[in-house]
Amino acid sequence: MEQWELDLIAKVRDLARGPWTERAARHDREGSFPRENLDELQALKVPAMALAPAIGGLGISPEAQMRVMEEVAYGDGSTAVALNMHVLVAGFLESMPPTFAEAVAGIAAGGESHVAVVPLFLAQGGHLREDIPNLIAGARKRHPELEFRQLPPLGEAPEVLEAIADWIHDCRP
Repeated sequence: MEQWELDLIAKVRDLARGPWTERAARHDREGSFPRENLDELQALKVPAMALAPAIGGLGISPEAQMRVMEEVAYGDGSTAVALNMHVLVAGFLESMPPTFAEAVAGIAAGGESHVAVVPLFLAQGGHLREDIPNLIAGARKRHPELEFRQLPPLGEAPEVLEAIADWIHDCRP
C-alpha cells in the first residue's frame, strides 16, 4: 500500500474508534441514521475511494479499500453498511458506458445545442449538490457551445409525486 492509503486508514481508524463509538449506542437506541459519520467520511473522500481519480475518486487499491471498510465496521456497523452500498453502486455505475463525458461528446457531435441533465434520484443529496454540478462544469469547459440545464430530482417532480400517491392509493385493500 502507498503512504497516502495508510494515512487514510489511520484517519478512518481515529474516527471509528473515537467519536463514532460514542455515537453508535445513541444511534442504535434512537434508530437514527449516523449522518455525521458519513459527513466525516465524505470530508476524507472515502465514498469515492474506489473511483478513478479522473472522475474525482481516490483510486485506492483493493487492499486499502478493505482495510478502510474494516475500520468503519469496527466503529459503527450502520455506517459500514451505508458506505459499502455507496462504494459498490458507485463502482458499478462507473463501469457502465457511456460516461457522462462520452455522452456529452456524442450530443455535441450530433449537432445538438442543449443538454438536459435528468437526475434519476428521489431527493437531493451529495451527488446532486456536488458531483453532478462538477461533471457539468467540466463538460461546459470542454463544450462551451452547449447549454446545460440540470433538472430537479425525479422525486421532487409534482407529476411523479402524484403518480406515487395514486399508486399507494391503488394498493389499498
